[in-house]
Amino acid sequence: MGFGSCLNRCKKSKSPQQQPPTAESSSSELPESYAKEMERVFRRFDANGDGKITWAELGWIMSSLGQQATAKELQEMVRQVDSDGDGSISLDEFIELNTKGVDSSVALDDMRGAFSLFDVDGNGFISCKELHKFLSKIGDSATMDECRKMIGGVDKDGDGLINFEEFKAMMMGRSSRSSG
Repeated sequence: MGFGSCLNRCKKSKSPQQQPPTAESSSSELPESYAKEMERVFRRFDANGDGKITWAELGWIMSSLGQQATAKELQEMVRQVDSDGDGSISLDEFIELNTKGVDSSVALDDMRGAFSLFDVDGNGFISCKELHKFLSKIGDSATMDECRKMIGGVDKDGDGLINFEEFKAMMMGRSSRSSG
């Protein structure tokens, strides 16, 4: 799952964007790969590493992706997700946000939206250069070599690019390469 899908979820106050294993999953019932991906995304939002996403951190990441929201809108987004009332989003609340009541057609649309954030030139593929540019934009210091490795881990057809089907498989937590 990428930042875009979670941001779309928060911005629109609709159902989550990535299709989880079941609509009623709790964090303890999620497949390990999905739970790890959710935690990785959460850590990116949690800029100061305190284990909570504040409205300010949410605003920073949204702004870095070109989505503007007022402080009041950001505070409302956090309030809608904040089940324990502490004014921030915990990892468990973040997972709940992204797994509860998923509509598969909404999830697919949101995956397409997330894909388009990476596919800057709109050619239907995510290149190493596009991945590197996106990661740099959100503050990740991945090198071009690391980006090539990331793409290689998802690239089924070996063309050095990620198409939407490969992206979708990755987002849904399925292995893109058969083991053997």
